[in-house]
Amino acid sequence: MHGPPRHAMIRNSSLILLRRTVTKPHSESARRSGARRALLSGALLLFVIIDAMKSGFPYPAVHISYRLHIRIHKDIQIVAGALGSCNFTAGDYAYTGSARRNLAARIKRHLSASKTLHWHIDYLLADPNVEIIGVDTSSTPECQWNQQLSGGIPVSGFGASDCRKRCGAHLKSLPP
Repeated sequence: MHGPPRHAMIRNSSLILLRRTVTKPHSESARRSGARRALLSGALLLFVIIDAMKSGFPYPAVHISYRLHIRIHKDIQIVAGALGSCNFTAGDYAYTGSARRNLAARIKRHLSASKTLHWHIDYLLADPNVEIIGVDTSSTPECQWNQQLSGGIPVSGFGASDCRKRCGAHLKSLPP
């Protein structure tokens, strides 16, 4: 890839994809910047979150569930609170959650680089090899929407501590 970083937010109905092409070399000043970042193939990837998203993107009032589209760039191991040690292979994943009130604030929290680690997903998103590549919202209840998504369960119980519908997990690995 050549040229300066290009950033685009694509909104299609309730789907938001953050795409970027970055070739900026790793530098100490960029590392200290407030932008969310991760290392991939020796290049510093800067995640530029559009100000509109930071302030709370306007989601339809009837939407109560969200899905984070996540990319893990290399195999990792994390400790996710009481769930303990969790191994993830490189690839794409989807995490389904809900926020019956203030959906925009919940999504904004997930997109934030600085937060107290509380939920299982917080521990995963804190790893520098993990990025959110898109966000989708829905009026379908969390568990029902999660069960409609095909994919594997990488870690039993991940994101489903309070699940009453026997989802198995609210994080799914997606086929390549």
